[in-house]
Amino acid sequence: FNRHIRDFGFGAATGVELPGESIGLLRPPNRWSALSLASLSFGQEIGVTALQLTAAMAAVANGGYLMKPVVVKQVEDSSGHVVKAVRPVAVRRVLEPGTVDIVTDLLKGAVRKGTGWRAAVTGYTVAGKTGTAQKVDASGRYSMIDHVASFLGFVPAARPALVILVSLDTPRGDHNEGGDVAAPVFARIAEQALAHLAVPPEDPDRSLRMAAYRSDSPG
Repeated sequence: FNRHIRDFGFGAATGVELPGESIGLLRPPNRWSALSLASLSFGQEIGVTALQLTAAMAAVANGGYLMKPVVVKQVEDSSGHVVKAVRPVAVRRVLEPGTVDIVTDLLKGAVRKGTGWRAAVTGYTVAGKTGTAQKVDASGRYSMIDHVASFLGFVPAARPALVILVSLDTPRGDHNEGGDVAAPVFARIAEQALAHLAVPPEDPDRSLRMAAYRSDSPG
C-alpha cells in the first residue's frame, strides 16, 4: 500500500520548476500504527500538496502514466519563433490500462449519480471526485468543524483535455462539503476553459453540423 501511494508521487517533490516545493507528509511504514492502514485508505495520516493531488489525478487521465508537471510549455522570441520547447516527461506508469478504465468509470459515476453531480458540464462527460478533508485543530486532533472542501476531476472523460482542482479552505455555511461548494466552481471553470480551447463536445446533439447551403434567390 505504501509503495502504491508513493508511486503516485505522494511524499516526494514533483520536480516542478518552482522553488520551495513541499514533499507533503507521509510517514514511513515503520512509523505506522495499527490504525494507519485504515486511516490512510480514506485520506488521514497524510498531507499532500495541491500539485501532488492534481498530478495523481492526471495519471489516471493520461492512461496510467504519472507525468512531471511543468510551468512553461515553450519560450518564443519577439518574432514568435520557438526558442525552447518543453517535452512531456513520463515519470513512471502507475496504473495498468484495465485499471485506468475501472477507475475512470468510478470517477464518472461520482459525477453522474454521486456527490459530484454539481460538477457536470453540459455536452461533456466529467470524471472526478469530491473531497472533504478534516483539518487538525489546536489540540492536534482532527476538527469536527474546519475542513478543506475540494473537487478534482478531468474532462472530457474519454479524451481528457483538462485536469482541474478546486480546493476551498474552511468554507462556512450549512452546505459546505466538496460536492456543495467546490464542484459547482469546477463546472464553471471547465465550461469556460473548454470553450476557450475549442474542445468539441462529446454529446453529438451539441456539435455543429455542416449543412448544404440553399439560396432562395434565383440564379
